[in-house]
Amino acid sequence: MPFFQTQAEVTSALARRAREGVITLNERNELIQTFQAHCATRYRIVPTQPRIIDLAVELIQRHPLRAYDAVQLASASIVNQSLIAHGLPPLIFLTVDDRLIAATRAEAVAAENPSLHA
Repeated sequence: MPFFQTQAEVTSALARRAREGVITLNERNELIQTFQAHCATRYRIVPTQPRIIDLAVELIQRHPLRAYDAVQLASASIVNQSLIAHGLPPLIFLTVDDRLIAATRAEAVAAENPSLHA
């Protein structure tokens, strides 16, 4: 997924949870630090390419998606196709956004809401 965009999206979600009082500021900071460490060591960076943007534009026309969400889904869809083509297990897209889950599943990519498994 687009690396910097993903960092901004996750940080935004964690900051929002802290503002809403769902998590403490210390929990927010710890989660952000852990996520950034994972970004640096565990995740593969997929640069945003014209092909991803083209697919995002198509997805926005098919589903009620925000622009960043469409880019995330386009990236996931392309990576998922590559995984399957190489005989690897398919990707599971994680999001707490129900509209994005519905669009992801409609595009034949598995999606889960991690907050339902906490």
